Amino acid sequence: MPKRIFLSREEKRASGFKAAKDRLTLLQGGNASGDFKLKPLLVYHSKNPRAIKGISKSTLPVIWESNKKSWITMKIFQDWFTEHFCPSVKRYCEIKKLEQRALLLIDIAPSHPTNLSDLTTCIPVEVVFLPPITQLL
Repeated sequence: MPKRIFLSREEKRASGFKAAKDRLTLLQGGNASGDFKLKPLLVYHSKNPRAIKGISKSTLPVIWESNKKSWITMKIFQDWFTEHFCPSVKRYCEIKKLEQRALLLIDIAPSHPTNLSDLTTCIPVEVVFLPPITQLL
C-alpha cells in the first residue's frame, strides 16, 4: 500500500529524489440518497502484500484484487459486477422493498465491457456510459 499520498515541494526538489511507484485503483459506488454504499473494490499490484500478511482478505473493508499494473481489467470488472454489484443491489432492493432494478453509470474505459446488461441474471441493470469528457468529474 502507498505509504502516503502527498509530497511537499521541498521533497520533490531534493537531490536524489525518486518518486515511489506504489499504485492502486479504488472503485467505489453507492446510490443517490447515500444510504447504500458498495464495498469498495481495491486493485493492487501484489496479491499478498506484506502489510496484510496473515490477514484474511475476506475480513478487509474492501474487495481485494490484484493486477501487475494495479489496473481494473475486464475480468476483474466483470467479476466485481456479477459477484458483488448485482447481489449487493438485489439485497438492498429487497431490504428496502424496492423494485428489483438498477442503473449503473460508468465511464468509457477499456475494462468496462459494453454487454454488462447481458451479464446479470439476478437483477435488471441498465448500464449508461458517460461521455468521454465527463471522466474527470
